[in-house]
Amino acid sequence: MSVALLAGLCLGLCVGLALFHVAVGAVGVRVVGLRNLRRLSTGLSLAGFAVGLIALVYLAIVWINGAAPPETQWLGLRFDVTGAALVAMVTLVGGAVLRFSQNYLDGDARQGAFLGGLHLTLATVILFVLSANLLTFALGWVAMSLTLHK
Repeated sequence: MSVALLAGLCLGLCVGLALFHVAVGAVGVRVVGLRNLRRLSTGLSLAGFAVGLIALVYLAIVWINGAAPPETQWLGLRFDVTGAALVAMVTLVGGAVLRFSQNYLDGDARQGAFLGGLHLTLATVILFVLSANLLTFALGWVAMSLTLHK
C-alpha cells in the first residue's frame, strides 16, 4: 500500500470519526439510550486512538526509512505524521474524559446532554488539529470555542 494512499485513508477515517462524533453528539441519548451511548463513546475513543496510533507508527517507519514525510490534503484538512500523533493524543485524552465523566455523572439527569456536548467538542478538536489553512483553522477554533462554552 502506498504511503499517500494510507495517509488519504487515515484522513478519511478521521473525518468520518469526527462526523460520527457529531452525529452521536447531535442525537445523543434521545435515539441510542444512555447505556448504548456509554458503549458507543468508549468504542469511538478506542477507534480514534487506534487509527491515529497505527497511522503514526506506519508513517513514522516510512519516514525513518528515508522516504519523504508523507502527507495528504483534502477539503482544507491535512494528515501527516504530526496529525496522526495529535489525533491519537486527542482521542486518548477525550476517551479518558468520556470514561471518567460516565462514572462521575452516573445517575445524573443531564449525563446524556453532557456526553453529547463532549462528543461535539471532540469532533471540533479533531478537525481543528487537522486544519491545513487559516480558514479551517479559524473555523475549527470558533467551533471548538462554542462547544467548550456550551
